[in-house]
Amino acid sequence: MEPALPARDMATRATYRQLLLKGLLPEEAANLTAFLCGLHVGSGRWTLAEVNRLLFLRRLAQTGSWGNANGPFQRDRLIAAVATEEGPASRS
Repeated sequence: MEPALPARDMATRATYRQLLLKGLLPEEAANLTAFLCGLHVGSGRWTLAEVNRLLFLRRLAQTGSWGNANGPFQRDRLIAAVATEEGPASRS
């Protein structure tokens, strides 16, 4: 199942709030928001801040805004992380 809207068209904060109002727990709302934005959701738990951070970095990588002034090593790591769209680390 694919998300209905591209990540750039989604208002993550509003989506998250609406899910909370519908009765979801904060962890559930954040995970569903991440899924709707096309991020991998596995055994880890997302926070809204993590979702927004990754979407921001993904956008930088897609637009080429992550320039040479930031260093090729950092740019390559960012692109690799965004390309794999790894979910958050599992938390206990």
